[in-house]
Amino acid sequence: MGPFAIITKPIALHTIDDISKLAAHNVRNYTPDNADPGRADMNQILIGPGPDGTDIGVLIAERIGSQKLRKDARRAAGIIMTASPEYFRPDLPEQPGYYNPNRLKSWVEKSIAWAKSKWGDNIISATLHLDETTPHIHLIVIPQRENGSMSFKEFFGGAKYNVSNLFTEYANEMAPLGLKRGILKEITKIKYESVKKFYKAVENCERGKIDIDSVDNTKDYDLKAPKGFLGVERNFKLEEVKEKLREARQEEREEAKKKLVAISAQAEMLRVENQKISARFLETENDLKTALAAAEAAKSEAERKYHQAKAEARVEAEKRVEAEAENETLNKIIDNYEHAAKYEPGAILAYGERLLNEESQAKEKKREVKFEVVE
Repeated sequence: MGPFAIITKPIALHTIDDISKLAAHNVRNYTPDNADPGRADMNQILIGPGPDGTDIGVLIAERIGSQKLRKDARRAAGIIMTASPEYFRPDLPEQPGYYNPNRLKSWVEKSIAWAKSKWGDNIISATLHLDETTPHIHLIVIPQRENGSMSFKEFFGGAKYNVSNLFTEYANEMAPLGLKRGILKEITKIKYESVKKFYKAVENCERGKIDIDSVDNTKDYDLKAPKGFLGVERNFKLEEVKEKLREARQEEREEAKKKLVAISAQAEMLRVENQKISARFLETENDLKTALAAAEAAKSEAERKYHQAKAEARVEAEKRVEAEAENETLNKIIDNYEHAAKYEPGAILAYGERLLNEESQAKEKKREVKFEVVE
């Protein structure tokens, strides 16, 4: 029929001390017997202060203020919201502590949105527990009217509000997630006892406080609990509890073997993958070395060509300067010759000899000049 949407009957908290104790449990100021301390850091504070914040009891006392209440007044309510294990882990419903992250996220968001729409700022604390068998949310709600007065009956009981309606409302809100309401007690005729009593009996068997193989199996301990909430049927005889424990232990051993095989297979896959990565790394390293050597060779060749071009440019510059000097000298000879032929015919020979001497001296000085080629 399931999976079911589950919300517990509001538990009355009469004193500030009661509230503080429940809050300490919720924020894990101590680790209860049925919680895994190795997963405590997975728990989440959804509303209200954490373990290092202001005490929830103090916050509620401040909300109540100076108004006088009866000694037996119910100052707050403790409520738990959860769902059948098969909702959180449809593939492994009997694997304690495991859950599908996407299903968990959807359920938490929808549950908190519904609680806020119903009780608003009266929710003093909301804590998600993931360190136990099945995810669940603890709420601490103060039954305070808008004018500040208190009325537990108006919020959680009496003619105006029936607890059965709470179960129905929550189930209707969770319906889009595929969760259903439990069967009405008017139909089942089942009377629910304290979940704490059921936990205690099962834990005593698990811890050896009760020798499950020597106890009178004919005695009916009438252990009652909601089906799905603890993952067991109602009204078990002790022999049935014993058998359930044996099956659970055997399943744990088999599951451990499966996990070991899976871990070994995964380790082998990682080893093979590591070898492939190492081979690719060596190949890449060799490629890089080859590319670096080619780059060095190209650099050397470029430097050689650069120096060669520089030397050739220097030679060309020297030749150009020399040619320009010779051309300039020739032009002077021609000009002077024309001048001498026109005005001093007899001095042509002497003048020519003088110019030749000047040319010879200029060439000698030119050899001492150093040319610098601009890069």
